[in-house]
Amino acid sequence: MLLRRGRVRKRERDVLERAEDVLEFLQLTKLRDERAGNLSGGQKKLLELGRTMMTDARVVLLDEPGAGVEPRPCWPSSPTTIQRAQRASAATPSASSSTTWI
Repeated sequence: MLLRRGRVRKRERDVLERAEDVLEFLQLTKLRDERAGNLSGGQKKLLELGRTMMTDARVVLLDEPGAGVEPRPCWPSSPTTIQRAQRASAATPSASSSTTWI
């Protein structure tokens, strides 16, 4: 029983460390203790992206990932996926159309 408890604690520490890394990457660290319902639309999009980054998914489909999200200074100056998605969304002829990114 004690061995399992130790493994669980280690896993919890690992997950918390990974979450902190994702928050830092997305520059949401200052909002760590804020309720999701109190975040702006762009911050909620980043939070969704962060939740996705916490999984071990091999493939992620994103529907208009850049809508309402400002590019972050930590992201490279070359076009990022979000910047490309924003441009693609602007070029979409119909408001009902959406761009899917893999």
